[in-house]
Amino acid sequence: MIRGTGYCRGLPTDRLRRSGPQRSENTRSRTAERSQALEPVKKVVTASESHGRGAKVGGCAEGERRLARLRACRRKRHDAPMRQVFAHDAVLTMGQHEDERAPGAAITEALCGSSQHEPPCLLAPHHTSSQRSGEEVQLRVLFAAEPGSAAEVHQRIDQALARGAMGAPNGAQTTWRLQKSAGSLPRPDEEDHGRRLVSD
Repeated sequence: MIRGTGYCRGLPTDRLRRSGPQRSENTRSRTAERSQALEPVKKVVTASESHGRGAKVGGCAEGERRLARLRACRRKRHDAPMRQVFAHDAVLTMGQHEDERAPGAAITEALCGSSQHEPPCLLAPHHTSSQRSGEEVQLRVLFAAEPGSAAEVHQRIDQALARGAMGAPNGAQTTWRLQKSAGSLPRPDEEDHGRRLVSD
């Protein structure tokens, strides 16, 4: 406004006063029309927000249940006895042309139910090595098991070797004679291998 002239942007003050009420009425009318037009949209938005909050609450409840199951599983694993490393030695007599891998397959079948299976070994992850000298074959089995299951593993190994035979997938039969079989202690050089078996 220009001071002392009574004009606002070139309009006389009395004219501005006359047009003021009419403009206010027009503004209120347009505002009311907009409010009526937006009312359905507000209802939809309100319903959507309410639905979203409900879904969020439900999602949180489901997440809490999953977290509780995970914590229970961790407690169960924490409370379960830790596996330890054990060893078993055996001496067999086998013909020169017999497959010295067959006794190891028999042990795997006794411990895992099959000589060919996908890991892990549930009862006792194990590894069987053999060393031949003429017809004498020395076997060494390194395995990881819970302390309460170690005696069962030793017994299964004894029984598998006492059978004295193992069939191959191609139908061939390998035979041997068991000379001796007994549990033994893991050697220091088997420490790394034993840790891997424990973690399987």
